[in-house]
Amino acid sequence: MIRVRGEWITPDGRIVRARQYHISDVVVYPQCFGLSQADIDRAFASHGEPRSAVREGAARGALIARVLRSGWIRIRGHRGYVSVTVHRLSGDVRDRLRAWGARKVAAGKLHPLDRLHLVELSKRENAEFSGGVGEVLEIHAADLPSPEPAGWLRIEDIAGEG
Repeated sequence: MIRVRGEWITPDGRIVRARQYHISDVVVYPQCFGLSQADIDRAFASHGEPRSAVREGAARGALIARVLRSGWIRIRGHRGYVSVTVHRLSGDVRDRLRAWGARKVAAGKLHPLDRLHLVELSKRENAEFSGGVGEVLEIHAADLPSPEPAGWLRIEDIAGEG
């Protein structure tokens, strides 16, 4: 059973629970992602969209892509699978994903056979990989760490408001 909702993995490997929508975190706390309020305003203006922390649209896609280019990883649990979006599947990104997956499996929030759909945005044709969590992330039982800590890190904690 998949018990993962929206999450981020920071460039330094911390797991952060997303608010209801990933874009909400970016719009409300742009400084955590290396952006400014002006960057957010420009993104929405350049796509002719009203500023929104919940709306699906081109500005949302552009902002999420920009955050991913700076090393963040976006994770969303769905019914039946987990989607992971990265800019480029570098060795560092793979290591952070593997550590995340191992912690989730150890905590009982994922099973190695749960489906994982990985999208790599940097490829001309977005590269997509699909398979079991254990298979895609190369997680083996011997590699499992102790379960994740009880408390969740929130975006507000990174922003200094938590």
